Amino acid sequence: MFEVNSDNLIFNFSNVHPDARLTISFHRTLRLPDNFKLPCVPPAWGHFQLASIEDNKDKIPSSWKAHGGIMLTMYQSDAMYLTFSGYRDNKRISPYPFAIKVLQGEINGITGQQNLSGVQSNPQDFLYYPILSWLNGLYANKDHFKQFVAMRLHEENQVLQFLVYAMKASYYERLYPKADHIVANFYANRWGSDPADPMGNDPGSESESEKWDTTNGITCFVHIANALAWREITGQSPSHEPFTKQRYQQSSLEWRDYYNDDLKLLN
Repeated sequence: MFEVNSDNLIFNFSNVHPDARLTISFHRTLRLPDNFKLPCVPPAWGHFQLASIEDNKDKIPSSWKAHGGIMLTMYQSDAMYLTFSGYRDNKRISPYPFAIKVLQGEINGITGQQNLSGVQSNPQDFLYYPILSWLNGLYANKDHFKQFVAMRLHEENQVLQFLVYAMKASYYERLYPKADHIVANFYANRWGSDPADPMGNDPGSESESEKWDTTNGITCFVHIANALAWREITGQSPSHEPFTKQRYQQSSLEWRDYYNDDLKLLN
């Protein structure tokens, strides 16, 4: 199951293993130029406000009701990146591992191709947490990712789909056995730069079906509403302040006039 608080989306796989809990956090950042090469870890200015679709079902679009899940709001000047964190027993050297797929419609955001069921290794169509603990866009081509940004006012709001699989409990116990004393977190602050795990195993060396519990996957839709849609649904403006032209200039980034389009209508 999943749950949402004001800042985080939490997946709980207690039916797989007591340690199998994953948190996704949604961070505010600045929009980068279209030709800027991703991935990179951008600076963060707080979290986006999250809300449950169920709690706002009287005013949301009918398609959102069918999906369920959660929603967040972005100003036109906002961009977003995601971080992932899992529970770690301090007597194990790794947080509990997960395979995370991010879809937009039928397209897999990791490969840019039509999504296939389960998890695939060639090409790899999922994020392997904790080897990778962040994501700031969707695949565009081999050199670029598209940032998560609010759609312009005349365009439809975005919908992302997160599909998460926990590692099979038997594989986890074999890969990261519990010690009889407190141990250091091998993956702390690594940011996904090394594809090998601390026990010398390549995560792709065995078939993905042997590692991931694909029978107990959890799906959550995340609806990204622009500021006007958010106010119409909730009756309130977004809780965070929009970025200003001055903030962009201080960061040596290009400001575009349409970043203010929503503010003109909100005021």
